[in-house]
Amino acid sequence: MKAKAQVLSTVVEAVIFLFLSAAFVAAQPAAPIPERVIRIGVLASLTDEWMALGNSIVEGVRLAAEESDRSSGLRYEIVVQDTEEAHSGAKAIEAFRSLRQQGVELFIGPVGTPGGMALAPIIQRDKRVLIVTPTVGVRAFSDSSERIFNSRGLDEVGSRLTAELAIQKGVQSVAVIGSEHPWEDAQARAFSARFSELGGQIRSHDSPPSDTNDVRPILIKIMQQPPEAVFLANFNRIPLTARQLRQLGYSGELFAVTLDGARVVQSRGALNGANFYNFELPSSTFLTRYKSRFGREPQLGADSAFDAMRMLDYAIRESRAGEAVAMSKVLTGATIEGCNGSFVIGSDRIAKRSMQRLAVRDGKIVLD
Repeated sequence: MKAKAQVLSTVVEAVIFLFLSAAFVAAQPAAPIPERVIRIGVLASLTDEWMALGNSIVEGVRLAAEESDRSSGLRYEIVVQDTEEAHSGAKAIEAFRSLRQQGVELFIGPVGTPGGMALAPIIQRDKRVLIVTPTVGVRAFSDSSERIFNSRGLDEVGSRLTAELAIQKGVQSVAVIGSEHPWEDAQARAFSARFSELGGQIRSHDSPPSDTNDVRPILIKIMQQPPEAVFLANFNRIPLTARQLRQLGYSGELFAVTLDGARVVQSRGALNGANFYNFELPSSTFLTRYKSRFGREPQLGADSAFDAMRMLDYAIRESRAGEAVAMSKVLTGATIEGCNGSFVIGSDRIAKRSMQRLAVRDGKIVLD
């Protein structure tokens, strides 16, 4: 009996000990969930003639990262590398490799088609990388890998719409000025093809080097038989081209690819009256938040960079794994809340957005 009593006493003591231990543990404050830091590499031109665009992209990414919900313990570290890619993709490769050596796997960028197409085969081989471009508006880049996304959309859509607008305005003859730059050449060809399909006449189609500082010889040739309109696809040199055209006495219609405030200012009034199409402008709430954060109005690229960061944030949270292939599957077909409402990522990994008809009036870009 004594043995049984001793066993029972021991059992009771053990139960009491376990109960008290559990109560003590429960009374302790919960250990904080470790904060997960995720590095996002931003590839942007910061020191060449695309500096304004590059800085806008960086700011758009930072704003989205700062506004991301921290409830799951995520925190983003934005790591920026200069790509100097206005005319060449060589620096973009260097910037990408530098960030990969630092262990970065998620990217936003690059800024332009030269950088994008230089990086495309590298990204295709590197299965750990997922990248969202905010401004490379050509299909060839996103088509090169299932891990390349486009938060902007295809600019050729706007170029074709601009050709349709020219026809609607009664324009029958156009001179097209593109360049050897791949994106600018793609926009010039898209406009020319659509304008010709609709019965218009392409009076001339020139593609000078994208870094030329004198387009006057081309313009003098155009002025020998002035067309009713000129389509400016040479984004890098639009202000210069518009000024020199007006100096030569050209008074016809001007149509352009995407314009931003900086280029309108640089044109010194020469772009007044120009028409173009662009993707929907950011909402007033986004403009207010951006201006509050950075002290100025957002320029071209800030909105689509903000949305690129929102895409990555969505993919990281929804995939949970944070692995490139899993994130790609989550993003494809997703609906993302962006800077001007929601948009859908198509099966081609390109954002589907509406476009707006815009014009330059009194030195400002306005809805037309």
